[in-house]
Amino acid sequence: MQFREIFLWLVFLITLSAAVSILLSSQKNSGNWQEISGQQGIFLYSLCFSIIYFLFLLISAFFFRRWRTAYTDDMLPVCTVLVPAYNEGRHVYDTITSLLASDYPMEKFGIIAINDGSGDDTLYWLNKASGLSPQVTVIDLKTNRGKKYALYHGIIRSQGEVIVTVDSDTVVRKDTVRQLVQPFFDDRVGAVAGSISGKFVERNLHTRMLDVMLVFGCEFLRRAQSASGNVFCTPGALSAYRRSVIMPLIDQWLNQTFLGQVARIGEDRAIATLILCSGSRIVYQPLAMAETCLPDTYGGVCKMLLRWTRSDIRENIVMSGFVLKQMKHLSVHSLILFIHWIALFVNMLLPCVFIPAGICGLLTGNHIVIQLSLIYVFTALWSLIPAVVYFRKNSLLKTIWALLSGVYSILVLSWISIYSVFTLRNSNWLTRELKKTANK
Repeated sequence: MQFREIFLWLVFLITLSAAVSILLSSQKNSGNWQEISGQQGIFLYSLCFSIIYFLFLLISAFFFRRWRTAYTDDMLPVCTVLVPAYNEGRHVYDTITSLLASDYPMEKFGIIAINDGSGDDTLYWLNKASGLSPQVTVIDLKTNRGKKYALYHGIIRSQGEVIVTVDSDTVVRKDTVRQLVQPFFDDRVGAVAGSISGKFVERNLHTRMLDVMLVFGCEFLRRAQSASGNVFCTPGALSAYRRSVIMPLIDQWLNQTFLGQVARIGEDRAIATLILCSGSRIVYQPLAMAETCLPDTYGGVCKMLLRWTRSDIRENIVMSGFVLKQMKHLSVHSLILFIHWIALFVNMLLPCVFIPAGICGLLTGNHIVIQLSLIYVFTALWSLIPAVVYFRKNSLLKTIWALLSGVYSILVLSWISIYSVFTLRNSNWLTRELKKTANK
């Protein structure tokens, strides 16, 4: 494994040195730079914006509050864990068994597993898991209506003061649920986002790149947002909600529409938006850890990111009225919320300018090698941002994956943001196709 990282480091350094040499040598001919100055300006402004936002995130993350143990066993709230499942097979059994191994007091702990009209053997595994403990209740929905509808059924059946959601392909640690509820000691907190990492991240290039995204998104971005209680997404893989906060919101959440279409994707981002707009805070708890399955094919990665990107753009639009209204107060909290909101908007829409400019430059320019070198150098500089974060959690040798993430994003994922803008009304889930073989 180490040989692969060493080889990639060598390739990266050699190609980067070659690209820089080409750009430096081209300075002798000023006409070359003049022909690509417009493209260079777009890349430069994009890079500067990313660096400024990164510095803002660094400062915010510095004030991140670490949620230590506040509840003793007798103080822990009654907790209901919801596990929605659709065509998940054996994975959901592993999820429930990991939850049953929690060190949470069993008299304050219950699990509701919802079969969302699966066409495979998911119900078999749910029933098998329910036989392990009376704490497990199974709801069998005969028709597939989507994850949001399944969660709704679980929420209205829940009894706990805190409702936890765990994806059916996620495995939690022994202390995950205990750690996840600790921030509710603060009455202002309405929801908590857990820390998600991927299973089998070393499987191939796609899982490696997704691991970089998760580390940057969970370990850094959510830390920075959490400092002001403005975490924008409560991931379905692991999150917790104060029941008294979400109950008044669930009908609006369930019946949400966008551009005349029922919104069936991005349920985690949608409920977070409603909670923030209600005045409650959402924080991140890094001590509540879980591992989830990551797609290991290019098609799987694209389907997942399409779903995420569409929901992110939608919810940023939905949040716009609330954010702008908050700016009237001119408080530090409202200003930080505005910066996070506008920065996420810009970062998602930058590819809509960045990519067409690069393609036009390549198609119309006479100095393609110079332009490719320019794109490569700016991409490498941008990749330093996730690399700094990734290095904190991994070794220097493995940081090469973060440095390559920029190239990976441009070459194989850059179309997703552009396509998502023009297909915002699409609410297809795109994943969880029926498995061809049963896992019995």
